[in-house]
Amino acid sequence: MKILLSIASVFLLAFPAIAEAAPFLNPIVPEACQACPCGFGGVLQIIQNLMNFGIGIAILVATIIIAWGGFLYIMSSANPESRSKANKMLINAAIGLFIVLSAWLIVDFVMKSLYDGETSRFGPWNTIISGEGDICIKENENVKSLFSRGITATPGASGPGGTGVTGTSGCPTCVPLSSKGLSCTTPAQNCTLNPAVADRLVALKNGYSGTWVITEAFPPRYQSHSNPCHTTYGTCVDADITGQTSDATIKAFMDAAKAAGLRPVYETEDCAERTRIKNAGYEAFCKSDSGYGRITGSHFSLYGSY
Repeated sequence: MKILLSIASVFLLAFPAIAEAAPFLNPIVPEACQACPCGFGGVLQIIQNLMNFGIGIAILVATIIIAWGGFLYIMSSANPESRSKANKMLINAAIGLFIVLSAWLIVDFVMKSLYDGETSRFGPWNTIISGEGDICIKENENVKSLFSRGITATPGASGPGGTGVTGTSGCPTCVPLSSKGLSCTTPAQNCTLNPAVADRLVALKNGYSGTWVITEAFPPRYQSHSNPCHTTYGTCVDADITGQTSDATIKAFMDAAKAAGLRPVYETEDCAERTRIKNAGYEAFCKSDSGYGRITGSHFSLYGSY
């Protein structure tokens, strides 16, 4: 019985931290799904929110039962019947909580495997989905969100507001970057782009004194990109500075990109570096930011629209 009381104490003390880690009072439907068609990652996010809600309620109920059972146990030292009832209450609550948390671990394994087939990745599946799930389906004309309030996707949008260069689905006007004197680290068939954005890359090449390379153009080699500028319209690229980088070279490259009419975004695994660049007035994200969980190395995303 002392063990059960110890377990009860642990759960009572741990409940605030557990509740914070599983915010079961948050909205069930992700906010992003209010403005776009909810994709596979969005559906999994909804499942995550439902699980968080169920687990949060289960922990709350178990905590109340354990607390009440512990109170009855203490107060019924002279009443064997009440003492037995308190014992059963504590045991049932502990078993129920064990089953709920075990079920969570099983779902964690299955959902992580279902999402990307990599069960060895660090962290629970819900944080992986939150960090890098494809919340939205690719934007298509006249497509509305499953949970929309009359909001439609804007074809060709490659930045906030969808202003600037827009493209046609499938990018029929895309040109080989080699025709503009530019090259990629990808095969030639993956090195094309919207001509207007390609011209801005040429301006960047002429305006930046350092050396840089295009690492991803259109069509992308990998389907991990969720932004349709990568997957559908060919209005953005990934790029990287060659050689040693520093905060100064990063900012200089981004200044040159802005001067060329591009929207540069710096993406890095190093959140401290992200913070320094962001505090200097530039757009930057790190691996822990929502939607950027798949970052595997520092690079720039260059968009044809702001």
